[in-house]
Amino acid sequence: MKDYVNAMLGKPIAGIPDEHWTRFFQLHAEARDPSRILATLESQLAESRGTIWEEIEEAVRQFVNLFR
Repeated sequence: MKDYVNAMLGKPIAGIPDEHWTRFFQLHAEARDPSRILATLESQLAESRGTIWEEIEEAVRQFVNLFR
C-alpha cells in the first residue's frame, strides 16, 4: 500500500492537485463544525488571493461538475 500511495502523490485527482485534496480532508477531520471549516478555508483563500484563487475556483467547478 505504501508503494501505491507514494506513486499517487503528486498526481492530480479530477484535475485537482493531490495536496489540495489532502488539506481539504485534513480540515474536515480536524473540525467537524462546517462553519469552522468554511471560515478556515475562506481565511486561507483570503491570504493567497491571485493565481491560487483562480486555480481553486476552477478546481471547485470541476469537482461540482462531476456530480451534475
